[in-house]
Amino acid sequence: MMTNREAREEMFAGEEDLSPEYFPEEPESCEMCGGPVGYLGTLGSLDHFQCRNCGAECSRPRVG
Repeated sequence: MMTNREAREEMFAGEEDLSPEYFPEEPESCEMCGGPVGYLGTLGSLDHFQCRNCGAECSRPRVG
């Protein structure tokens, strides 16, 4: 199974400005239920995540 970071790196393969600092600090677990969090995508300057258990969503500023 691919990690969230690996999935994003594959999705943005070929982009010139993707250094490790580009990726935000991923939430380790859901703030609501403690379940695993998956990467949804980037919109504007935010990366969006969703809990795979309860569906709660959160966003983090994109770094870089």
